[in-house]
Amino acid sequence: MALIREGALVNTSSGLIDAHSQVARRVNPPLRQKATSTSEAPKKGVQHLKVIAPEPDIFFASGIDRSYFVKEPRLRQKGIYLALYGRTVYVDRSGDTACRIAWGAHLRRNGLPDRIIAAVDKQQLLSEAQARTAERLAARMVIKHPGLTLINALPAGDRLASGPYMANDRFGATFFERIEQAGVLDPVAPAAGPFGRTNPGPFEPEPLEAAPDGQGEGQHLIMESCGVTAQARIADGKFWVLAGSQVQLEPVPSAGSAALKERQDLLPDGGLVREGNHLVLTVDVGLDTPSGAANFVAGSRVKPELWRPMADARGMDPETWGSGT
Repeated sequence: MALIREGALVNTSSGLIDAHSQVARRVNPPLRQKATSTSEAPKKGVQHLKVIAPEPDIFFASGIDRSYFVKEPRLRQKGIYLALYGRTVYVDRSGDTACRIAWGAHLRRNGLPDRIIAAVDKQQLLSEAQARTAERLAARMVIKHPGLTLINALPAGDRLASGPYMANDRFGATFFERIEQAGVLDPVAPAAGPFGRTNPGPFEPEPLEAAPDGQGEGQHLIMESCGVTAQARIADGKFWVLAGSQVQLEPVPSAGSAALKERQDLLPDGGLVREGNHLVLTVDVGLDTPSGAANFVAGSRVKPELWRPMADARGMDPETWGSGT
């Protein structure tokens, strides 16, 4: 009883304790030990940081063997491809690259290609927006290539943050570098289709939006708006904003997706460089319409009538305008 009064024994249920019963020394349960930490102690010495980024996994075959792409499981994911018709190239993308190659629009529009080159991401990390941007970057690389001609319209692409865009840019650059080194961009004997060796079948450009003030092919124009000055030339069915033109530093969404994507493409390549409180073009840039060119320069939606004839403005010789590209 004395033990119970002192709290050394606790009655938890009815019953009797005789003289032979054994009583534990401690009533309270032992304190729980701290859980052993599962985190590893920092390792000493050199450690390896694994960086996962999109990396092109490249496949190619002749156009007549296009059905074999469907049998390659690694091509049943987002990717891009080039359909080669001699020196002309059709660029496309798909969420299922193999199926698009086997039954895509390039067959309906242009016939059987000489060769098809496809690239998917080894890491399988490309998002839909990145795939659209990769398609546009590939088309731009075809345009820049001195021996190739793009036969479909420049893809719209998508807007990406700086990090994903730079990863895409490396993906596209690596893709082109590897296929050029391997020689798979070189012309091959043409397959049956509308394009031949002597008739590559260049497509007629889409009609150009009417230029302001009745200006047409060969005209030089100038635009001053929002604190920037730009010059342009109408040639080859395009409205070319010329190298040396100033471009608004910070665009707004009203400029339109085409103008914003053009900026996104030019900045990493050095086609647009910053000078003071504006950007400056280092290359000529061809846009489809005067309004698109005006929006590109102003960084917002403006009227195409801001373009006016150059006509000896600033006393510049027309032969010196732009980079001549």
